[in-house]
Amino acid sequence: MPTFPGYLVEFYHHIGFKDVRFRPGYFPYTEPSVEPEVYVDGLGWVELGGAGIFRDEVSAPLGIECPVFAWGLASAGLRCCGWG
Repeated sequence: MPTFPGYLVEFYHHIGFKDVRFRPGYFPYTEPSVEPEVYVDGLGWVELGGAGIFRDEVSAPLGIECPVFAWGLASAGLRCCGWG
């Protein structure tokens, strides 16, 4: 079964980034939370989003009993990489 960071690594590999690392992050509705970074030649490490697993108090009132993965792609980071 894929891991939480494994999903993110696969996604970034599929859009062309070879090197991916994670920094701990804080988002009020997720725990754990991370900020993925990718390595871009000439720019170094660039943050490309935020991710986490929704906390139980967020998903339980909706009747969801399994972990829910939340993430967002930082489009400003993609622009810095020359993608738009």
